[in-house]
Amino acid sequence: MTQLVKLIKRPSRNGERYTFCVEYKNEDGKRIRRSLRHADNRKAEQQRLQFERDLRMGTVAAGSLKFSEFLE
Repeated sequence: MTQLVKLIKRPSRNGERYTFCVEYKNEDGKRIRRSLRHADNRKAEQQRLQFERDLRMGTVAAGSLKFSEFLE
């Protein structure tokens, strides 16, 4: 089974610290990157697995809509 959500280690501007991000593609094919706002490797992997389960089940909240898209 392919991995839908990637875990990315993102360094800070000065390079001393880092945070984890999850990256996935939405239904339009647009790449979305969300910060997890911490540097704990084990916790980040658990959150990635949970987020991937949510994506497969279809329970992830939709992104924001433009007003014109809302009117359609």
